Amino acid sequence: MEIRIFGKSIKSLRFFLYILSYLISKSSHAFNIRKSPEEYRKILIIRLDFMGDAVLNTALISAVKTTFRSAEVVLIADSRIAPLFESDENISNVIAVDKNMNLAEGMQLIRKLLKMRFDLVLDI
Repeated sequence: MEIRIFGKSIKSLRFFLYILSYLISKSSHAFNIRKSPEEYRKILIIRLDFMGDAVLNTALISAVKTTFRSAEVVLIADSRIAPLFESDENISNVIAVDKNMNLAEGMQLIRKLLKMRFDLVLDI
């Protein structure tokens, strides 16, 4: 499935993850929540692109874990690059996804992620 917004083609999974990021950020800002780094319990990092970019972002993931020491860091990655992160000590859980998932699978993923109640979502 492909969605076009302002003439730009967006793959369905990327669109679903943008919706998820929006929902989480709106729920945080609706209550004007300001947290110290110690108060963040769950952080979702979205990394779906290419292997080279994923490897370069390992430093960023390390910095996130250093800043938010008590947080559980969950990474969503394309199924082709997910194995690179499975042994990373900074990541608690790696969710491998297929970029070509259908609408039903995308909605199921969003429901699963919303149930996990993340405090912060980073789309890198």
